[in-house]
Amino acid sequence: SSNLDTVDYHPDLWRIALEAHTAIHKTLLNNEFIGLHGIYRINRSWLWEWLISAARSNLFKSQKEFALHGSKMYQCRFRHSAAQELVRTCFSKIFKDPDLIRKTIDDSFVKSEMPYVLTDRTLATLKQVCFNMNIKQPILVTGAEGCGKSELLLTLAWFCGQRVHQLNITPETEPSALIGQLVPNDSKDENDPNYGQKLIWQDGYVTQAYTNGEWVLLDNLGVAESSVLERLNPVLEQKPMLVLTERGDVNEQTIHDDYQLVATMTPPDNRSQSQNNASGSANELSPALYNRFAVIHMPDISFDVTHDSQELLQITKALLSDEPGIDYTLTVEFCRAILEFYIKHTKSFSKFTMRNIIRLLDSAYLLQLRFKTTLDFISSLWTAYHVTIANQIKDENLRKEITDHVKKLLTKNRSSTDLRQPIFTDWIHKSDEHILTESRLNYANAVLGAVTCNIPLLLEGPAAVGKTALISYLCKNLKTQIFNNNSNSGIQLERVNNTDTTTIQDYLGTFLPVNDGFAFQKGALYRAMENGWWFLADEFNLADPSVMNMLFPLLEGKNAITIPTSGKIITAKPGFQFFATQNDASYANRYQLPVSLRNRFLEVQFGEFLDNELPQIILQRNELGKLKPKCLTKDSAKELAQFYHRVLRTRSRITFRELVKWLHRHAFLSPNKELWSTIGALLLSAKYPVESEAREILIKDLKETWPKIIMSTNPQVEIKDIGGQVRFREGELYVDVPNITLVDSLVPSSPETFLRSLTRLALAVAAKEPVLLVGPTSCKTLLVETWTNLSNRSHELIKVHLTPDT
Repeated sequence: SSNLDTVDYHPDLWRIALEAHTAIHKTLLNNEFIGLHGIYRINRSWLWEWLISAARSNLFKSQKEFALHGSKMYQCRFRHSAAQELVRTCFSKIFKDPDLIRKTIDDSFVKSEMPYVLTDRTLATLKQVCFNMNIKQPILVTGAEGCGKSELLLTLAWFCGQRVHQLNITPETEPSALIGQLVPNDSKDENDPNYGQKLIWQDGYVTQAYTNGEWVLLDNLGVAESSVLERLNPVLEQKPMLVLTERGDVNEQTIHDDYQLVATMTPPDNRSQSQNNASGSANELSPALYNRFAVIHMPDISFDVTHDSQELLQITKALLSDEPGIDYTLTVEFCRAILEFYIKHTKSFSKFTMRNIIRLLDSAYLLQLRFKTTLDFISSLWTAYHVTIANQIKDENLRKEITDHVKKLLTKNRSSTDLRQPIFTDWIHKSDEHILTESRLNYANAVLGAVTCNIPLLLEGPAAVGKTALISYLCKNLKTQIFNNNSNSGIQLERVNNTDTTTIQDYLGTFLPVNDGFAFQKGALYRAMENGWWFLADEFNLADPSVMNMLFPLLEGKNAITIPTSGKIITAKPGFQFFATQNDASYANRYQLPVSLRNRFLEVQFGEFLDNELPQIILQRNELGKLKPKCLTKDSAKELAQFYHRVLRTRSRITFRELVKWLHRHAFLSPNKELWSTIGALLLSAKYPVESEAREILIKDLKETWPKIIMSTNPQVEIKDIGGQVRFREGELYVDVPNITLVDSLVPSSPETFLRSLTRLALAVAAKEPVLLVGPTSCKTLLVETWTNLSNRSHELIKVHLTPDT
């Protein structure tokens, strides 16, 4: 998995590396260290990454270089310079090299870890959990969304030296995920004991923990289907019992002494009913099931501004650096100010939890680390506010009010000119494929700010306002060296277009049958993670959100995800970034994202194109394969923008995609003469019946926008042979299609409505546009068959009759 050639084994070097790792591990367990810096969950992956990196850099020949490299990597994991000094001391002592005590750190090596802060609130919960562990009971921790339940249990498991199998339960979770299942075997290793078998048994999360003496953590237990809870019942009894009946077993599995089952859930009274339904009905567990657990409630961090802010201060000190100039008191005051606004205007904010506070503080730290020469601490806090908070607020007046308040707080006793923000858009190559007007520039800055802080991003807004196009443009034109991407080919964009039938296999991949067994076909998310690319989940809320709950670990910054069908763990390479786009839930067939899923994203709210910016975009934007007429001027661009905004709130609403088609059609139907209203009517009115009120209103709007252009309300249609080609004409617009003939066709004897539809079909085909035929049972299929017969392609026509079961 490391893509390395075999390297020579250096027993002395590897032994001393393990000693250094162990010494640092012991240092982290010191009470004083935890009180000052928080809990850093060190594990063998730190050592493994050091060895791999050293092998890549060919450092095994020099012990001094090897030690210095490891020292730098381990120091990067910690946020405080005092903690980094302890790391240097450990390395100097183990390698017996006084030079290693000198401060040497390279921030580009590895990402700093997020410490867990042991506060009075978390410690009280931890004590209760530990007590129930001693009496060997399954443990259920309840509490508000984002209060830190899972992290508390993961930290406790780390203290106990236990491996944790973590599963985020969704309504789609099946008992097989817990117990096990038969899966295709794609192993090509001849030394594998299962080599040659088509199907092999794979233990589920609970079974692995039960037999190997490990922990299993079941998150969001309240949303589990009844079949899942019933299958868990024997394991939750006072004397646990597990029989793998799914495998055909009749004998019990032997329980390991160190096995422990822990679970979390957010009780329904902490969620709104609508969010309940959207997230798959997070219901109260039955009393019988509750009784099988030791239930412990974890209180949320207090958002009461009058409450003692000691916990907030502790978190602030742990997450920010300890360099001179860091004002912890101001930061707490800053967080409290945001919380005050949230309490007063809850409906205008997305759900605000402790996760948001940690994201804000973490972003401030990362920004100061990246821009240490250009941003002071106050400016990094100001930038982090814009990246993580300001873009979340839909109400512009409220956003301005809270921003002004925050600015006043941060500039107290300072000049307002001292507040600076980095211009993230300096990191991209400019292109006329996407025009960055002032508002679009703000969106691009918001996106790149989230990328800098490595936060999953959700872009929400009306249809066709450039959400997906912006991500695609930034990915294509980003200066990849900015993010230290190791890929030789630069960053690529992998994408999944969600529908109501999307499954997690569309993201991760699935097994496909081949001649000699099965082969795993990687999904788009898998490819993006293994290559350090960007991934875009388009139309995110068209898919059932319960499917997306599988992504929770990835969205929480765990940087890894497990493939349910194979049990393989995919780890994201540096450079990987997760994006999602969606229209809001008011659009047809959209799901309301549950709070637990939405809260894991940073949001950027997109608006419609502005009146004063759209003409510039129309005039300057160029797209491969799309033409613009020579007669396009500033005035005509303004008129197109005027029409766009005129029909924006009406039934005739058009999107920017229609404007692109409009320009393209004008370019090949009338490149030199302005016929905007005529071509607009041809393109836009085709979706309405000729005598309909909607069509009349559309024609009226077109005439009022372009009063000087004379257009017919109902232009004549003509289809005729002209010297080896056929001309399809509607009014004064026509297209000549070569290599077809009307001889022996039904066209000359067809009624006018059929000819009009056939002409519009010919124009759409000439423009290379996909066509949707809408209307009652009235020869729609015959229309397509007629076109394929005319163009001598009837043998290429494939018909699929769609049903609800297709």
